[in-house]
Amino acid sequence: MAAASRSMEPPMLEVRDLCVSFGGLRAVDAVSIEISPHEVVGIIGPNGAGKSTLVSAIAGSVTPDSGAVLLAGRPITKLPPHRIARAGLTRTYQMATQFSRMTVLENLLVGAPKQRGAQLRWALLGRRYWEQEELRLRAKALELLARFGLAKWRNAYAGSLSGGQLRILEIARALMTDPKMLILDEPTAGLAPLIVTEIEGHVESLPRSGVTVVLVEHRLDFVERLADRVVVMASGRVLRQGALKNLREDADVVGAYIAG
Repeated sequence: MAAASRSMEPPMLEVRDLCVSFGGLRAVDAVSIEISPHEVVGIIGPNGAGKSTLVSAIAGSVTPDSGAVLLAGRPITKLPPHRIARAGLTRTYQMATQFSRMTVLENLLVGAPKQRGAQLRWALLGRRYWEQEELRLRAKALELLARFGLAKWRNAYAGSLSGGQLRILEIARALMTDPKMLILDEPTAGLAPLIVTEIEGHVESLPRSGVTVVLVEHRLDFVERLADRVVVMASGRVLRQGALKNLREDADVVGAYIAG
């Protein structure tokens, strides 16, 4: 959980009056939130509340109509996703993605940005110009696989992993980018309780390694155990913010879930 002193730090993420429309539908309607460094914040709400559209606009895969997004004080509004990732914000998706015919280790290595060996000018200069970096990235990937309990599958094809293992692999691959902030979109969707517990432990460890976390999640018990606070959305707007235990009996929050 976030320490009280974090409120004195500059925000890791600022979202100011963000709006996203699809045709005549306002999916995100003047949303403003702030998230402190190393905080875990849950974004919750009924289906159609605008949660995934909001994080897609923050991470660059959806272009907002208006408003601003700042990461550690740097404007990232309307930047393409790869530039936002290089700035320090990475996300996962509701459906785990992987390169099924590549090994688990290779799936992590492709997540590392700006690899010298993948750039023509460095490749032409010869192996000595990129070999040390390749060794460093391999060591980093192996360390992450060990941390996330996937080391013994490092040489297996990613397509052979279970759904839960793929979710964990996706989180580990996201960490290859050295993110300041990680957005997890429905990380437990469709998973059995045992693997949910394992993912919970991994998410809980992220702030200790310097990563700020945003959770978009339907399992309220999972969010309540992990999140310092939640942002409740309904009809594209922020309905309430605060500790989930204090919002469970809020009439407007309960009404939004019933209506949704």
